[in-house]
Amino acid sequence: WFTAALQAIISVAEDAGGGKDKLHSVAAGPHHKMVFLTRGPVYLVALAATGESVPVLCRQLDLLHSQLMSILTNAVERALKKSSRF
Repeated sequence: WFTAALQAIISVAEDAGGGKDKLHSVAAGPHHKMVFLTRGPVYLVALAATGESVPVLCRQLDLLHSQLMSILTNAVERALKKSSRF
């Protein structure tokens, strides 16, 4: 259920905002924020109730994306070294 609701929110924001690779945020009251960033097929989401600003949450999502890409890139490289049949 959560994933479907999140996908619906992202779709609406993308339609309004012009597409992929953008930052979008939703405020729910004075202290709750949902920030999401799309990078190609990857959706990164931060939910915060601790008062961080949208730019801080965006930076955290950027760092998470970089870490994920580093891990995935290294895993692919190791798989190629292990088996040259790819």
